[in-house]
Amino acid sequence: MHQKVGIGCMVALLVVFGACGGGGSGGGSTATKRFHSAVYGYTLSHPAAWSAVPATHRLDDGQPPSTGGGGTDILGVNASTKVSQITLPALVVGGQKISPQVTADAWTSTVAGTVSFMKACPQPDGREQVAVGDTQGTLLRYDDCPKGSGLFHYWVAVVHRGVGYHIVWFDQQKQEATDRPAFDKVLKSFTFNG
Repeated sequence: MHQKVGIGCMVALLVVFGACGGGGSGGGSTATKRFHSAVYGYTLSHPAAWSAVPATHRLDDGQPPSTGGGGTDILGVNASTKVSQITLPALVVGGQKISPQVTADAWTSTVAGTVSFMKACPQPDGREQVAVGDTQGTLLRYDDCPKGSGLFHYWVAVVHRGVGYHIVWFDQQKQEATDRPAFDKVLKSFTFNG
């Protein structure tokens, strides 16, 4: 059963896009539907029960990928720009123009710095290479972030045609076994258009 964000958790995490709640809709069903981001020019498949709040503009230089402000695509069972209405698990995708000189490794360092700034989680608990469609990315795993929140995050850094992307899946701890295969399916389904 999906739960809405608790008031205590909402207050603690209001500045960021993490939320308390539910766990459970990550990978239970094999049915999917497609989402196309008009702002970012990618398409992905996600669980059919999910809804989406599309971004209205790209993130500004250095802007973190929060749910408020219109700079991110937000997907989940109850996708919302309001933290208090997000049902977990959820996916947030945002990106910003970067210099052609910025390497994938440099972008990953920038993303890790963003996580540290947003959530006070200085180091990921794991790091691995993942495929985002046909593009190589780096998955940063945070097991309890912010510390004591009971939330985990899969935070993927990927660069495609001059845009540095944040692709973030988050949920309650103890949902990783279900959520990781579902997130992997989402990542494999990415198609960057253009």
